[in-house]
Amino acid sequence: MPETNIQLHTGRGKGTDVDSCPGLSASDNLSGLILYHRQKNGRSSHTYENGYHFLSNDGENKRLDLQHHIWYLTLDGKLGLAPPVEQAINVGRVLDLGTGTGIWATDFAEDHPEAEVMGTDVKMADPRFLPSNVTFLAANYEEEWNFPCQFDYIHSRMANSSVADWSLYIRNSFAALAPGGYLELQEFDLATSSGSLSPSHALHKSMGLIRSAAAKFNRPIIDLSTLPTLLTEAGFEDVFVAFKGRWPSNTLWPADLKEREIGRWNYLNVGEGIEGFLLGRGVLGLGLTREEIGTLAGEVKKDLADPEVHAYWPVVVVYGRKPDETRKAGRSYLGPLRGIWKRLTSVIGKYW
Repeated sequence: MPETNIQLHTGRGKGTDVDSCPGLSASDNLSGLILYHRQKNGRSSHTYENGYHFLSNDGENKRLDLQHHIWYLTLDGKLGLAPPVEQAINVGRVLDLGTGTGIWATDFAEDHPEAEVMGTDVKMADPRFLPSNVTFLAANYEEEWNFPCQFDYIHSRMANSSVADWSLYIRNSFAALAPGGYLELQEFDLATSSGSLSPSHALHKSMGLIRSAAAKFNRPIIDLSTLPTLLTEAGFEDVFVAFKGRWPSNTLWPADLKEREIGRWNYLNVGEGIEGFLLGRGVLGLGLTREEIGTLAGEVKKDLADPEVHAYWPVVVVYGRKPDETRKAGRSYLGPLRGIWKRLTSVIGKYW
């Protein structure tokens, strides 16, 4: 990979330092270099050395913002479910991994003007409106992490099929957190159904191709049920599965009103993104031509519109807290003091 410098985009003016995080500026040469840029399949893309690609264009950016809206609906208007997300809580430094268009980082910064928010991705996010407390860094979380400061809250969304080693990814997040800080994972799995989606459906075939391509390029689709264990093994405490749900394929079959609304938007999300999913996940490496992928994507859109196909994408939210030894030590002293105070008040009560 050719050597390059980290690119930095900050709301405080290009090239300025990030408050409370000394040393992070546009000239810093951190590990995790920006991935080199090239053209593939007529779209702008960023690539890992092993050939795994993520496509990027204006249409995809709009879809990513649409996907953000689906998460907004899913979480009832919240940006996350971990304690730091609550507006009443003052948050210090926040890291948004795989920030995409930067919309989550920007929204969080608006909700928490006291926070310092950093969004990282392989492509530099460049939103039109940038709050003064947001910084964007073009960096690859698959490389060595070497941030000049620790964070109080790390947010990661839709990284499934983008991470080679989830155990390492979570351990790196743990190391990047300050004691008492939280990691929140908002993740998805590939489409499934309760029986209406069969191997004869193009949607079923496309999900199989994406799963195979992800495995081939060493970014397998992880079983969502393993995330809590991985957090615990990395050293997190208070690990909690805060949400388990699904994104329906359309608005025609769900009985639940909220799921219908999510299905309405997810129909657009998948319909507009399916060809890019197949191309970006390396399905061309499985021997299909671009024309064959285009034909398959067209058939998938028909399945998405079929009221008899009750397909959905499982989603979960899991978070955990990095232990705070100072907090533990405080509790260890408070325990005996509470006991002494209880005995003292008991004795006083006898003679008062």
